[in-house]
Amino acid sequence: MTRLHTVIVCAVLLTLGCGGDPDPGGAPPASSATEAELPFAMDPPEPLVDLDLPPVEAGRILYEKLECAGCHESAAVPGLVVHPLRGLHGRFNDENLASFLSAPPPPMPDFGLSRPERLALAVYLRQVFP
Repeated sequence: MTRLHTVIVCAVLLTLGCGGDPDPGGAPPASSATEAELPFAMDPPEPLVDLDLPPVEAGRILYEKLECAGCHESAAVPGLVVHPLRGLHGRFNDENLASFLSAPPPPMPDFGLSRPERLALAVYLRQVFP
């Protein structure tokens, strides 16, 4: 086989291996699915709290549901390192605290809160832990 034949064979194999269609005018592959048909295309998760509540109230409910006090208030568990929440009002505004909550540093878990949930929690935290 000549070098040219080798290059052509490799190009064809790469095109087919990458899902390319040697017949661009042909029908899409039978396995093609629309976004609605994909198994992972789901509705967004239900909010953890009624976001029609005032933000400080929604934030309080989130604080309780997520059990934030377990790591941020007095150590109920011996040996647990508590990370007290204080001075938040001076260090953060609502927006940048909500942004912080979108990707908190370990060991704090990322609860996967929506932006409105993070904002409600931020409003509550800044008001209760100034």
